[in-house]
Amino acid sequence: MVAGEARLAAVDAAQQVLDAAAPQPHPAQRAAAASSALAQEAARNQTVRQRLERFKHYPASARRRGIEGAVDVSFRLNAEGKAEDMQLVSGSGYGILDDAALNTVRRAEPFPVQGGSYRFRLLFSRS
Repeated sequence: MVAGEARLAAVDAAQQVLDAAAPQPHPAQRAAAASSALAQEAARNQTVRQRLERFKHYPASARRRGIEGAVDVSFRLNAEGKAEDMQLVSGSGYGILDDAALNTVRRAEPFPVQGGSYRFRLLFSRS
């Protein structure tokens, strides 16, 4: 067993030497790649947000009764743009608005974005 551990330690040491010798990207290249990834994530979030707003329905009975609130929902999108693992993260205190928020996600399917985890606050107000 000691010989096996010594071999593993030698392999780890060799990998560290190879990693250290590998060319490193210029800091500007790393920053550009990080900026690009952030921009892509922001664009995906905006696309999903716009789709949710397009399919959001403020229930008429809630509107008539002056019920307003914010609902936080989270979900994951699969490769087909379908929402999975939908959760009510923070309810409004009104079941009718909480249900409307979850139904919004269902109506917005399929999303034009594939993959990723999302969390949004949906506002339901008379204004």
